[in-house]
Amino acid sequence: MSEILPVIVSSATAAVTAVPVTLLTQGVLEKCSSSIKKFFSKGPVEEAVEKTHSLIDICKATSEVLQKRGIHDPNLCREMSAKMGYVFIPPASLETDPDLQKLWAKLLANALDPNFEESKIRMAFIDIIKSLEPLEARLLQYCSQNNKREFEHSDFLMAPENSEINEESLIISLENLKRLRIIKGINKTEPLVMDMISLDVEESESFRLTPLGLAFLEACAI
Repeated sequence: MSEILPVIVSSATAAVTAVPVTLLTQGVLEKCSSSIKKFFSKGPVEEAVEKTHSLIDICKATSEVLQKRGIHDPNLCREMSAKMGYVFIPPASLETDPDLQKLWAKLLANALDPNFEESKIRMAFIDIIKSLEPLEARLLQYCSQNNKREFEHSDFLMAPENSEINEESLIISLENLKRLRIIKGINKTEPLVMDMISLDVEESESFRLTPLGLAFLEACAI
């Protein structure tokens, strides 16, 4: 382990959670150590500790994902590539929202898991997570956990755990997911009769995950 990591692990863990870091979590950090060291090498250790509070939490969540897959020995994990680490570490270390941290953790777990097809880890997924709001992360988790390739936004709003969500906020989040090409609207037409003339009126309350969206969920959603 690089010389900066013991300080980050012990200090950040004590400051944030007061819970000892497991060996697997420490091993996950080791797999990222080269990228962490390069990213924080210009500042003091104290600043590095402060910046990596979120990264510690993400690595803990990553180790939980790996443990559920039966991976308890960090030596069985792949190393994080320098290319991925350069792009992954900066935004992940700034993320404090638990729902978005889950996406970072799942992506990292799959990047380290030797049983997950490496070609399915795409750099574009990092940019996508960076562009998401917590509500969008919750919506994607909803699709993943309920195995939904198509959904209506009203179904999401009606779920008991989403009772506090404002419909206007959800509509904006859906537009962002469309912008990122994660989902697309399903245009349904209903006949509207006016003075004996039948017209088609488009509705777009239903949505479908795109091929990019399905690949993103496979790599990043729990």
